[in-house]
Order: sequence, then C-alpha cells, then structure tokens
Amino acid sequence: MEAKALPQETKVLEVMENFQAKVWSEIETRIIGFTKQLIEELLEEKIKQVLGADRYERTSERTGYRNGYYERDLLTRYGLVEALQVPRVTGLTVEHDVFDRYQQRATSIDAAIGCLFLNGISTRKLRSIVKDLFGRPVSAQTVSNCTAYLEDELKYYQERPLTDDVEFLFLDGITERVRDIAVEKKVMLCAYGIHAGGRKEILSFRMTDVEDIASWRGFLVDMKSRGLLGKRLKLITTDGNPALLKALKEIYPFMKTQRCIAHKLRRRCGQAQTQPAETMHA
Repeated sequence: MEAKALPQETKVLEVMENFQAKVWSEIETRIIGFTKQLIEELLEEKIKQVLGADRYERTSERTGYRNGYYERDLLTRYGLVEALQVPRVTGLTVEHDVFDRYQQRATSIDAAIGCLFLNGISTRKLRSIVKDLFGRPVSAQTVSNCTAYLEDELKYYQERPLTDDVEFLFLDGITERVRDIAVEKKVMLCAYGIHAGGRKEILSFRMTDVEDIASWRGFLVDMKSRGLLGKRLKLITTDGNPALLKALKEIYPFMKTQRCIAHKLRRRCGQAQTQPAETMHA
C-alpha cells in the first residue's frame, strides 16, 4: 500500500510539475497592471496637451476643463486590462486613438511592454512605444512624466523586504529571446517561494545576459539582504545548473537541495533519443 502524500508535499509537487508556467502566469498578471498604469498615464498626458494645462492649474492658455472619467476594457495578449480610467473633457470630444492604434499593433507593442517590464524602464524604448500608440513622437518631458512613477513601482518591487517564512524555494533560469537592438537570448533568473501558510509568491526575477556563478550569486545575495535568510527553509529545488548549485553553497550553505523532477525527466528523455538503449540506466 502506497504512503499518502502529505498536504504540504502535494503542494510542492504541484509547483514542481509546472514551475515555468506558474512563474510566467504571475509575471503576465503584473504586466497587465503595468500596461494599465502606462496607458492611463499616457491618456492623462494627452488630456493635458489638449487642454493646455495640468490638473487644477490656473493659466490663460487653458482651453477647457476635465469632466471625470469613463471606464473601458482593453484586450491584450497578456489578458484583459479591465476598467481603464479614460478622462473626459467638458464641451470637447477627444479622440483617444490610443485604443484603435493599440489594437492594430498589439503584437509589437505587447512585446515591447513585456521587454520593458522585465528589463527595467528605458526612456528610448518607451518613446518608441508611445510613438506607436499615438502615431507621433512625444517630448522627452512627457516620457519623463510617464516613467517617473513606473520607475518607483519597479524599484519598490525589486527592493521590497522579503519575509523569512519561506519553506520551499524554487530557483530556475529561463532562457528567452528578447528584442533590444536586435533579437538575442537572455536569461531570466527566477525565485518562486511557498510560505509557511501555503501562500505562493514570485520572490524575485532579474534579466541577465548569462547564467553564471556571478549572476546567481548576486541574485541570491540580493534576496538574502532583503530578508530571506532561510531560517525556515526546508527544501530548495533547482534545475540542476552547476553555476546555481555553486552559488547556493556560498549563500545558503547546508540547505537541503534537490533537482526539479520535470527538468530531470526532460534531460533523461533527451538522452533516450540520442543514446543506445543499453547505455540508459533506471
């Protein structure tokens, strides 16, 4: 009779079976929020340009007044961006061509926004996105206004304190093709944790050029300095990358580690396709 798996063990196995899918699911949720903030800020900038004045600003150059907001949903490749706050203007019809243009260029703009989110805020990239959205270039000041709060949001996420109640830690380097000046391969270092109460969370992720000891060491040191000391860690699951394993011995020594079953099975299947049957072992 097989032993019954404990509830906590079952949770760990569920995460291990589909680690990358869960990581990307949470990242896409954050990208939807990022996209909503970006578009709403751009809409505000458009209204400021139309009215010739900022909110509550007294000036002789003002051409009209705000009249609240209406809500609109927008479908993107990452999912539905709900309840976008679209500003109204009294006595004026403002053509928010951002929506139609966005729909026509969904693939390129979504890819750019995803890249922007993962790599950090780049003024040059954002100016290019805004030009696609509005069909014309915008000033550096407008871009600066749009990125100011986004930089704060991203910085907070990457520097936020981490609680030291993580019991199961999953670490993986996910290779993706990223468009910058040209399409090139980059590695996203990911840390996914299960807390003592069962809550799951992406603890951190960083884009890097290569998956080496220095990259993993810096990634782990950053999490440890933010509060993940590992006092309650029961198990660290990895993809078996040698650089990661060496970095773990330095930063989280004496912690129990194991290789992700999914990664191990994929490796064995690959071996089965390229090696004679007699060389394979159970």
